[in-house]
Amino acid sequence: MILDAIAIDDERFALDDFLEEVKPIGTLNVIASFRSVSDALVFLSKHGRVNFIFSDIEMPGISGIAGGAVLSSYCDKLIYTTGHDEYALAAFGAGGEGYLMK
Repeated sequence: MILDAIAIDDERFALDDFLEEVKPIGTLNVIASFRSVSDALVFLSKHGRVNFIFSDIEMPGISGIAGGAVLSSYCDKLIYTTGHDEYALAAFGAGGEGYLMK
């Protein structure tokens, strides 16, 4: 079974690193990546649900935490990817089901 995912991170190098790290996972298909929550929501409103959303937390505009409720409505699992451990409780409170440190 192939699982579809999207990734959101405002830092291009972090997004590229994440995509390289998950590439060997044969059952995970990252169908799109975005530099903002807003752009991801435009895509999701047209595409529909995905299995996973991997989202950074600290981003300009809508943060991953602020967008969590809406993002989680478009996926089976919302996984936060961040370099900041202080957001863990807020991430789980915002619909996150996983928390990966960069």
